[in-house]
Amino acid sequence: MEFKNVFVTVGTTEFQNLIDTVTSPDILQILKRKGCKNLKIQYGSGDCSPSIDDDVIFIECYGYKDSLHDDMSEADLIISHAGAGTCLEALELRKPLITVINDELMHNHQTELAEKLSDEGYSFCCTCSSLSDVLQNSKFDNLKTFIYDNDKKCAAYVEKLLCNKII
Repeated sequence: MEFKNVFVTVGTTEFQNLIDTVTSPDILQILKRKGCKNLKIQYGSGDCSPSIDDDVIFIECYGYKDSLHDDMSEADLIISHAGAGTCLEALELRKPLITVINDELMHNHQTELAEKLSDEGYSFCCTCSSLSDVLQNSKFDNLKTFIYDNDKKCAAYVEKLLCNKII
């Protein structure tokens, strides 16, 4: 599967480790092999200053926008923190999704959602240290299509998390 346009988002918080990981030479090389030509990064309250000047991948970074919908719609692959809103929007758009858990946070409630979506076969779940492995070895064609009305079990779980404000 080729991913010409890759979108990375951390939401409204700071997840600098994810930004640094996706702009590392190793990950950029993997993305090149996957066909990436455009890497768009929403970095939240962190910083995005790639240390590499790449002539193959165009890298665009920004902190915040009113809506990520257009960027997510244009993406062939979304790499994201495990925020419920972001995950659901990516899945509703039927985009391949990798949720990256911030393992530097204690009691990270996003882990539950990321693991559940992965266990159900809708996305892949990893940490920054395992992102390269997931990008290289995952079979994205095998991901299930998330249809909110048809998958009551997973939808009910996400709804429960949202209603209880766990996320």
